[in-house]
Amino acid sequence: MKLTGVLEAWREQQAMPTYHDLSFDERLALMVEREYIRRQNQRMQRDSGKRDCRCMPP
Repeated sequence: MKLTGVLEAWREQQAMPTYHDLSFDERLALMVEREYIRRQNQRMQRDSGKRDCRCMPP
């Protein structure tokens, strides 16, 4: 299972002491949200590329 967004968020949380004041649940929610947003962005990029291809003549 690829969880690149979670890994990025975890690394960011480890590097920034401001996250250490948050509870486990809050930190986990931030990591899950990062993964969700990353996947949405990838899907939108992939879909916009398909749209561009359909508009161009062969």
